[in-house]
Amino acid sequence: MNKVALITGAAGGLGQALARRLAADGWQLVVVSRDAARLEAAFGTEHLQVVADCSTPAGVAQIFSAAAAGLTPTALAHCVGNIRLGALHRTKEQDFRDCLEANLISAFHTLAGFVGALGKAGQPGAAVLVSS
Repeated sequence: MNKVALITGAAGGLGQALARRLAADGWQLVVVSRDAARLEAAFGTEHLQVVADCSTPAGVAQIFSAAAAGLTPTALAHCVGNIRLGALHRTKEQDFRDCLEANLISAFHTLAGFVGALGKAGQPGAAVLVSS
């Protein structure tokens, strides 16, 4: 059985380091970012690259639709996050909402999509969630 891992936030430093390690260990990878240019700069033509926003149900559906072409991830590394927060009295409402979207809401939607895909495939899996 092929080992397939899904890495969200893959164009960032942590995502890239994890991708290198897993690829060296023989994993097939589905790497996800909202930025196609950063994905290509990081991975060239390697791995299944998906440009999607995992903070929305539609974005997560896009990820698993692309992976459905023969790759069912049984491992998830959700490496999405941002830190725009500072002193509470100086934090703008939109910065707070953006932080929640990146660090919490994206984890919720991605994990829900991952568990759903595992259920459809009848596979067990493992997930690691990392945020800022």
